[in-house]
Amino acid sequence: MVSTIIMRKACWVAVAVVGCLLPGCVTASEYYDLEDELARSQEELAYMRDTLERAELMLTDVELDQEDLARLQAELAAAQQQRQDLMAEYESFRGEMGIFSDVGLEGIVDASEGMYGYRAEGDVLFVSGSSQLTAAGKKALEMVVQRLKSIDSPIRIDGHTDVDPIVKTKAEYPHGNIQLGAARAIAVREFLVENGVDGSRISIASFGEFKPVVGGKDSKAKAKNRRVEIMIRMANSTITSG
Repeated sequence: MVSTIIMRKACWVAVAVVGCLLPGCVTASEYYDLEDELARSQEELAYMRDTLERAELMLTDVELDQEDLARLQAELAAAQQQRQDLMAEYESFRGEMGIFSDVGLEGIVDASEGMYGYRAEGDVLFVSGSSQLTAAGKKALEMVVQRLKSIDSPIRIDGHTDVDPIVKTKAEYPHGNIQLGAARAIAVREFLVENGVDGSRISIASFGEFKPVVGGKDSKAKAKNRRVEIMIRMANSTITSG
């Protein structure tokens, strides 16, 4: 709007200058006054154009900021909804955990990764320094199998150890606890697959002694930290592990 007014003003001055060049119209001084006014009008027009362009750029930036804010708000709402869905699914799952506690399993949930599952602490599944499943471990896993076969969610098996270095079976696990954790996760995966769980759904991870659930080096802490976790990804989870 402002730029239109300035352009019209410039045109009027130009017409006045041309018209007043006719014989007997104006004096030389009047002519130069009109020429100066035309020059000023053109400068004002250029200034207004520059101001308008800056204003349009600022408006575009504001629109982009609003889009970013809306996107972040949508992502936050989705994450909150996912957490609520995870907790609801876990609550349903937890109702079944009474029978699993009898065989040394407990229910756990990891909201940051959109997962829940079973934790076998201490020496429920394996004896110290070994990746061979015990009879009690197989019994516990047989109960887990039925649950895993009833759903189609992705599964990740995590192997953890305590901080003690491997001594007796060092030749079998030359890479130490990280290798032992991986071997235990593989052993659990193989048992699940042999008992009817789709192997394409199951991945493994080993954290060795580097992801303890409790601090300390006493026997109780070590028993809690050496564990295998069978984690189930929530059906609609979009969170991925790093």
